[in-house]
Amino acid sequence: QFLELFMDSMDKSEKANLASKRVENIIYTMTYIVYRYINRGLYEADKLTFVLIVTLKILVVAKRLDQGDVGLLLRGGAALDINSVRKKPFQWMPDQTWLNVIELSTRVGFFRSLPEDLVRNEAPWKVWFESNMPEVEEVPDFESRLVEEPKMGAWFRLLIIRTFRLDRAQLCIKSFIKEQPAMGQRYVEPVTDTLPSIYEEMIPAIPVVFLLSVGADPTEAIMQLCRKKKQSCHAISMGEGQRAPALEALNVAQEQGSWVLLQNCELGLDLMVDMEEYMKKHKFNEAFRLFITAAPEKMFPLGLLQMSTKVTNEPPSGFRAGLMRSY
Repeated sequence: QFLELFMDSMDKSEKANLASKRVENIIYTMTYIVYRYINRGLYEADKLTFVLIVTLKILVVAKRLDQGDVGLLLRGGAALDINSVRKKPFQWMPDQTWLNVIELSTRVGFFRSLPEDLVRNEAPWKVWFESNMPEVEEVPDFESRLVEEPKMGAWFRLLIIRTFRLDRAQLCIKSFIKEQPAMGQRYVEPVTDTLPSIYEEMIPAIPVVFLLSVGADPTEAIMQLCRKKKQSCHAISMGEGQRAPALEALNVAQEQGSWVLLQNCELGLDLMVDMEEYMKKHKFNEAFRLFITAAPEKMFPLGLLQMSTKVTNEPPSGFRAGLMRSY
């Protein structure tokens, strides 16, 4: 599948006469294509985490960050003991925040003076700390320096927000990703992959696994698409005693070139365990398509997930994404 994504990125990326620029364009395009491919199989709660991991990995490989920087973002001052560091100067500041301050000032030269700045300039720091939206307000003592840092300013702003207001870090992460040349706005915008667009990428030997959420079921959309394509689809709801009918439907469909929809497959794990081998050893009619729906289940076979195209059927977050999904 990733070979196909690479070939697709070569076709879709902007052409260039210089080989180095051409390679850069291919990488830029392929990054987004892979992101969209992975993103469609993630639940909303995990999508931003995935994009952040990709962004940090790109920056580490480019040597703009190292793994220690990433660790600082993830852990803050969690490894420190409040009794073994400099005494906290203010009662309004939580202990964990002070430990974060100490760790940040020790690990990052840009913030070396942070503890002294806090003591010397308490009032504006307290106001900023208690702000409803500190991520969009000027950081006391550091704002001008953050603005003057074209490459690392967004990273330093993310660190200072994470240090003081972890509850606002998610919003700052989005701004950080948007400001990275290798990423940008499109990586934080909600996107909705339509079933017809997913169908266009399907091939007979690779099923589509819909990962279900409460109140969401793609069955009707699959049936509508089936009728539009003038196909027939055999739908089977898995459960006790449904293994044999499901296998029979698969055998008929793979010969005749029809579709099969296996529903609620978390209730038919015995068949799912064998499905990867089944898909590998059969030669399918070019019109054959297999759709699988399943609620999250820890025992669902990893091999089948890895070989499949995964799609979450969860309402996207945000008003704009909701409208796009409706249309």
